[in-house]
Amino acid sequence: MATGNGFVRDPFPGNIIPAGRLDPNAVKLMGLFPAANQAGLINNFTANRLNRETIHTFDVRIDHDLSATDHVFARYSFGGTTRHKPGPFEGAADGGAYAQGDETGRTHGLALSHTKMFSASLINEARFGFSREYINRLQPLGDDTSNIPGEFGIQGIPQIKGNGGLPLIFMGDLRQFGAVDWLVAERLSNTLQLTDNLTKIYKSHSFKTGFMAQKIKLPWTGPPWSRGRFNYDGFFTSIPNRQDVSTGRAQFLLAPIASTVPGGVDFVGGANQVQASPFGEIGSQRSYFGAYVQDGWRANSKLTVNYGLRWDYFSLMGDDNWEQANFVPGPPGQAQYIIPARHQDIPLSQSFKDVLAKDGIKLVYTDEFGSGIGRAQKNNFAPRLDFAWQPYQKLVVRGGYGLFYGAFENRGGNPSLGYNYPFQYTLNYNRVNDVTPVRYPDGSIAVIGRGLASIPTDNTAAVSGPGLNLRGVTFDYKTPYVQTYNLTFQHELGAHHAVEVGYVGSRSSNVETFVGSNGVTKVVPPGQNANLLRTFPDFTGGFNFAAPVGSGTYNSLQTKFIRRMHKGLQFQINYTLAEARANYGDLLSGGGFGPGFRGYDLPGWGGLDHEWGLAYFHTKHALIFNGVWELPFKGALLGGWNVSWILMAYSGQPQTIGCTVATTSGLGCVALLVGDPYAGKHDVSQFYNPDAFKDPPAATVIGQTDFAPLGGERTQVTGPPFRQLDLTVAKQVKVRGAKLELRAEAFNLTNTPAFQLPSSTNFSNKAAFGLITATANNARQVQLGLKLYW
Repeated sequence: MATGNGFVRDPFPGNIIPAGRLDPNAVKLMGLFPAANQAGLINNFTANRLNRETIHTFDVRIDHDLSATDHVFARYSFGGTTRHKPGPFEGAADGGAYAQGDETGRTHGLALSHTKMFSASLINEARFGFSREYINRLQPLGDDTSNIPGEFGIQGIPQIKGNGGLPLIFMGDLRQFGAVDWLVAERLSNTLQLTDNLTKIYKSHSFKTGFMAQKIKLPWTGPPWSRGRFNYDGFFTSIPNRQDVSTGRAQFLLAPIASTVPGGVDFVGGANQVQASPFGEIGSQRSYFGAYVQDGWRANSKLTVNYGLRWDYFSLMGDDNWEQANFVPGPPGQAQYIIPARHQDIPLSQSFKDVLAKDGIKLVYTDEFGSGIGRAQKNNFAPRLDFAWQPYQKLVVRGGYGLFYGAFENRGGNPSLGYNYPFQYTLNYNRVNDVTPVRYPDGSIAVIGRGLASIPTDNTAAVSGPGLNLRGVTFDYKTPYVQTYNLTFQHELGAHHAVEVGYVGSRSSNVETFVGSNGVTKVVPPGQNANLLRTFPDFTGGFNFAAPVGSGTYNSLQTKFIRRMHKGLQFQINYTLAEARANYGDLLSGGGFGPGFRGYDLPGWGGLDHEWGLAYFHTKHALIFNGVWELPFKGALLGGWNVSWILMAYSGQPQTIGCTVATTSGLGCVALLVGDPYAGKHDVSQFYNPDAFKDPPAATVIGQTDFAPLGGERTQVTGPPFRQLDLTVAKQVKVRGAKLELRAEAFNLTNTPAFQLPSSTNFSNKAAFGLITATANNARQVQLGLKLYW
């Protein structure tokens, strides 16, 4: 209902959806859910599915001396794996994650080496390597082309091998069902590598120089949403501008109808977001070249110095078929969408060209910049220096500094420029507000039964421009690098013990992260259409954009106590106290970084300046205690036994708590920490205190310069710790010139669970917030083994 101040939404009588408003296709799909087998309204179903894994490996190595100064070796390795990991539900309901399904893997590795000794002081080693990895992961019923979606009234899902099963459907806080996106995943990786290292020893110097060349080809098939993804997140069934995800199932069941009042607002239903894509493959490839010089100089009996310089070149990710496009952001009139000129004959829709022109994005066809469509940095010179100084017999001081480049980060599939239009493009249809249903270009509403029938996934000329996601990678790409530095003191304590104390730190720069582009450029109150305030308003939502702009720091105190083998006992205790901070998250998982960047394109916000928090790999405390004890027993039966162990204890991972309601439109939000987050139960039923968090005030004026609605600092909390003890008891017995080893191993001997991160959404739902539902380690495993040496 429209009012003078916006919209209100009244519940159905008795909070029961009338039969006439139920979508029959949705009702039939809901019937796929199994009945609850646990008590409670949430987390009330547990599935114990059988996983199977078979692994075969073997290695062959041949060494041969061609002469007294020439040595060659060849090695071949093979690995074969099959895995069956079903989802939680039976049949088409599936509900599995990306790592589940039926997987087949094959790996091959070949290495050839030739070492030539020209003299006692001049040695060269040349190596050639080739590796090939093939992985195919298929969702349940993935090769079934009998039109399973059609059985539930879902239209337009292509019935081709690898695309079988239902679309992926999300309903708020209810478990997803259907076949997960990005499957089938068929990946092939071929890597060729050539290295050469030359060593020259001259007086107190050991000079080394060498190079490496590497070519990687990784074609793969992994369609994002070729079956479609449909989100029902409760926007259309909650109080407007106050999303309640628990109503997502009601939104799924609700059939939209036209307004009963002339000129009124239509009654909504259907999905609030639909994503779709063609079914195709990517032909990714890239290259690496590197060279170095270094010198190990023994200045005197107490001081050794190593110094050197390395050069690295990392190409951009290209495509064997040049089937990529790159969106280069900039102000209207300067932004570009670059497509290789060799694909100028692929028809583009007039809608797409019109929207580009309207939003000031120049369409450019060129092959000038290669298939990576950008420029990679070439001046990557990295100095290294380290030393070891022994001022007196029992003390050694070590220190060093090094700069290391590295740019082969795994982005995952979605950001690939090969998924840009007009190649393997993705289409995204989002709600514009909480009261207007999502409509396709042909005017139909995004109900589940419509499926992909109204979405042109096989006709580039019919694609609607505003529904596209324009992916991009920084055109002038700066190579990520990290500077590391350390200073360590090691002191002998008697004949059998030593202690080590040191500082280890690093600073990372130009780290690639997904900042996105086409974000909202002003603070907008919740519920208002923020798309008009994007840089390119005629395209929906933000774009995938990878940029090397992240930074991070790591500082640690690292200690070690060592007991060398003496009287049958040796052990080592390592303890680290550290802090890692960053303004980026892990590219693939986010790693607890939480909600996406809140306002990267927002003037005055400062880009990533307000996104600093604990890094996803931060571990404040880390303790490792390992050792071997030769049991002091004698005799054929009791003698010769030894016990080895490793105890690991780590503090928890960082986690970010987001806001429970939208405080702006189109920008992110991080909850304010106003109390002790670990007060209260602090157990698996509620690890965090929900009363410790508060939503910031909502924005009230378009363009306000007060950024309080975006919330506080990230990573307000850290999750459960990790503790595990592994123990091995072993004995070797001599048998006619051979050795037989008997081993009994226990992993997680004490059967101590290490828990995954708790639920971090909606702290206003106190029953579910902070709930832990999974473990990060396995239960106790005991295995017995025999090994024969001859």
